[in-house]
Amino acid sequence: MQRRQFFSKSAAIAAGISLHHFPYPLFANPVQKLASDRIALGPKKVMLSRLAMGTGTNGVGGSSNQTRKLGVNGLADLFRAGYDNGLNFFDAADQYGTHPHVRQALKSVPREKVTILSKTHASTAAEMRADLDRFRRELNTDYIDILLLHCMLDKNWNEKKRGAMDVIAEAQEKGIVRTKGTSCHTLEALKTAA
Repeated sequence: MQRRQFFSKSAAIAAGISLHHFPYPLFANPVQKLASDRIALGPKKVMLSRLAMGTGTNGVGGSSNQTRKLGVNGLADLFRAGYDNGLNFFDAADQYGTHPHVRQALKSVPREKVTILSKTHASTAAEMRADLDRFRRELNTDYIDILLLHCMLDKNWNEKKRGAMDVIAEAQEKGIVRTKGTSCHTLEALKTAA
């Protein structure tokens, strides 16, 4: 037996043994959870499906794998298929260029029955105001259910993004944004968010 085969077979056997003895009943939830379950998110109790329909496995520069491969109608059809199967949570992002795809999906899905999340890189108040206006035009909606400050890396992101955060708070008061959050891409940024 060659060395590579030995390690491959040893790893497979070890994985099989460890999974065979894993105490699944200790970690299993007695209540079945489905992707289409409706849950209330955050203090504003925004109702959404447990599973979101995403728009960018790998997205940057105004496009993603999904937008490039499926196009506007293809991704909109995917949203519709998810909606028809109980998913009402659409996860978009300016960075992925997916607002037109969500807009197209909303032509066949009632807006009030869908929860839309989008993400911004805005830092200043002016940038955030411009993004909010543009996002709503691109999505063809009066409001965004969930808006995230996207891809926080620095531990002091909350100071750098103060202007944008103030505008989002104002938008919440006006009903333009229902709830807000941040996506943290480092432990330091997450500690600040917590």
